[in-house]
Amino acid sequence: EMDDVDIFEQSKQICEKLLKFVSEKKYTHVACFVPLKKTNIKEIDLTECIEQLIASGVKCYKPYIDKHVDEMYFVPISISDSTPNIIEKLDCIICPGLVFNEKGHRIGRGKGYYGKTLAYCKTINKNFVTIGVGFDNQNLHSTEWELNDHDVCMDYVMFPN
Repeated sequence: EMDDVDIFEQSKQICEKLLKFVSEKKYTHVACFVPLKKTNIKEIDLTECIEQLIASGVKCYKPYIDKHVDEMYFVPISISDSTPNIIEKLDCIICPGLVFNEKGHRIGRGKGYYGKTLAYCKTINKNFVTIGVGFDNQNLHSTEWELNDHDVCMDYVMFPN
């Protein structure tokens, strides 16, 4: 079981890797995620990364789930950002997951929000990349599993070590 120190340290390492990656690729529009608070499932905390990206001029977006239509959208994190057609402008989408393997397959929470949303985004914008991020213990290396119709393979997967 991971404690708060592990989560902080591993999140910090992931943030450093992501900042370097986004900077090297010169990305300007990045969809991130904010860890869900009301859950026992631990996720990488990208807060520091998001703050630094915004400070460097990168526009950041977060998922928003519309419960009425059961769909996920990306909305600006910064209140002053009124970017239209966000999907068309996205350079990358950073995705959480319960586990990942070395082929970029991910298992999420089972509701299919990311899978369906990423598949839809790809119909509008073929150029963005997907980056799965997880803790070291979420790396299943060469383990295989059957993919569902709405599963989207990650272009990159990042772990702290």
